[in-house]
Amino acid sequence: HLREINESAGHLFLSDREQRALRGVSVDHRLLHFWCAKEAAWKQLGGATGTLKKLPLILEGEGPQGLQFDRVETARSGDAVIALTRPIS
Repeated sequence: HLREINESAGHLFLSDREQRALRGVSVDHRLLHFWCAKEAAWKQLGGATGTLKKLPLILEGEGPQGLQFDRVETARSGDAVIALTRPIS
């Protein structure tokens, strides 16, 4: 099962701008998509930012099963949300 995360926990790892973007999307389990995107981008950068909250992500779009960010895409696959990072130039 997909794990539910209470959206009030978003302040722990999302900036104010990211929290506003979160409220504007309607994909199921939207906070989980943001969490997975942040985690994937953080790992791609080797944890260089120290915390997920310090790592900026810009929401670029929403599809029926996921979200597109400036450096990561998320998608729901069965009972999982996956996040794929884009190559760093």
